[in-house]
Amino acid sequence: YNMYNPWWIMKETYLYLNASETFNDTTLKKMGMNYSANWFTVFRNYYGFDIEVGAMESGADYYEPRVAGRYYITPAQQYVSFMISSNYKCKIAVDASASYSKVPENNGTGVNYSIGPILRLNNKLSLRPNLSISRSVNDIGFANFDSSGNIIFGERIVNVVTNSFLLKYIFRNDISLSLNVRHYFSNGVYSKYFTLLDDGRLSKNDIYKEKNDFNTNYFNVDLIFSWKFAPGSLFTLSYKNEISKDDQQVIPKYFDNLDATLRAFQTNTVSLKVLYYLDYLKVAGKH
Repeated sequence: YNMYNPWWIMKETYLYLNASETFNDTTLKKMGMNYSANWFTVFRNYYGFDIEVGAMESGADYYEPRVAGRYYITPAQQYVSFMISSNYKCKIAVDASASYSKVPENNGTGVNYSIGPILRLNNKLSLRPNLSISRSVNDIGFANFDSSGNIIFGERIVNVVTNSFLLKYIFRNDISLSLNVRHYFSNGVYSKYFTLLDDGRLSKNDIYKEKNDFNTNYFNVDLIFSWKFAPGSLFTLSYKNEISKDDQQVIPKYFDNLDATLRAFQTNTVSLKVLYYLDYLKVAGKH
């Protein structure tokens, strides 16, 4: 239900009710059923607000086991999320969001927070940093394979921090320079293990003692110069820096992870791409 005309304090508002069901195309087994209700509105002061509540039924996950044809019966869960945006017409604006999910079967919970200021310093220069933090408790997921080839799942605590920074400078309407820096950091600590059965259920495994904790970092830098030199034609010169670091020694502090990542092996790439739109009718003289 959409309201496009101003009413009360709202400039426009949208209400949605959704239901979706997914099946495996080979076995026709139900992979999931999702229900959600969403309300998004833009107020007269151009602030935006969004709230969504939803629930997912138990289903079959064919991807998490890492073996073709095997699946994991996911537990049902419920979630709620909020988002607010300030007026983008101002020189300083902010996007912020928060979400919470719960899995009653194993008392699992998940929280996520993000905030992203938008700084428009002038008509040419803009900055957009963004910070996202999430934590999942009693999360269930793939851990490894044991010596007999059984698929081992584990219960774990997972922390994820994503920190990014986007700078864009527009020389004129057809020439721009952008710098995008992103650091992704996640770690997981396992507390117990299970064996995945043929029917997709989990059986507690007290014998498996391997260490599968993980500490993962990705750091990327993208510097891109773009020039639209003709209609449909683009000249792009880009520099890319990539760093990845993955080990089992969990480093809980963010800046310790960043320091260790920047000391790791780096891959640097420079690329040039020229895309030219050729009008066949014009070249052939048929216009």
